[in-house]
Amino acid sequence: MAKKATQGATRKATKAALPAGTMHSAATWLRRLLATCLGLLVVALVMAGARHLQQMPIERVAVSGGLQQVSREQIQNMVTATLVGGFLGADLDAIRLPLEQLPWVHQVVVKRHWPNQIEIVVTEQLPIARWGDLAFVNHEGEVFAPEKVPQLPELPLLSGPEGSQLALMRMYMFMHGQLQPLGLEVRELVMNRRGGLSARLSDDTTLVLGSDRIEDKLLRYVSFYQSQLAQDGGVIARVDLRYESGFAVAWRNG
Repeated sequence: MAKKATQGATRKATKAALPAGTMHSAATWLRRLLATCLGLLVVALVMAGARHLQQMPIERVAVSGGLQQVSREQIQNMVTATLVGGFLGADLDAIRLPLEQLPWVHQVVVKRHWPNQIEIVVTEQLPIARWGDLAFVNHEGEVFAPEKVPQLPELPLLSGPEGSQLALMRMYMFMHGQLQPLGLEVRELVMNRRGGLSARLSDDTTLVLGSDRIEDKLLRYVSFYQSQLAQDGGVIARVDLRYESGFAVAWRNG
């Protein structure tokens, strides 16, 4: 009788116990389920945060730059219509491009500043010379024509065929560097259709330079001016430098 009771207890215990492999598989499945749920929760939170940020309004537009010809009010009025989509959704190029079409604007940089500010940095055109009566040449040799042309008589006057402004600007800068130590400035630099250059200086002397070897001719004039003409300032009307090894001088009053 005792032997039969022992065998029954053994069979009952074996039936209640789960295999070790089955328990391991269940634990693995549970971990995967929890990881999946956690991942979905993170994605949902990120999407909700992104929607919130996308809808955050722009509360401030800061305009900076040494503005003289363009007002901050003008820029802010132009920008207002382009501030759509909220802080993150705003199209920065849509803000920048219309501003760079303004004649006095050379470059615009638009930045986001957390959490609700757009910064607009405006660089105005830097006129280096006048181009005819209605336009200017900037520091990069580009012509720009504002609607209202201010009177800037202190700037030199450049004129020439279309597309010659960069060459004229480079030549002007070279001449300025050579003549400034002499106390002279270039008031006007003109290129004709054949590429010939002539310049009017601050002492009202006209230099006829031709179309080739301009640098050599100007250096020849500088040397001659230092040795012969410095004491006779204002009495020379015209110097023709188109000769191979010399030049012709026309004096005022004969």
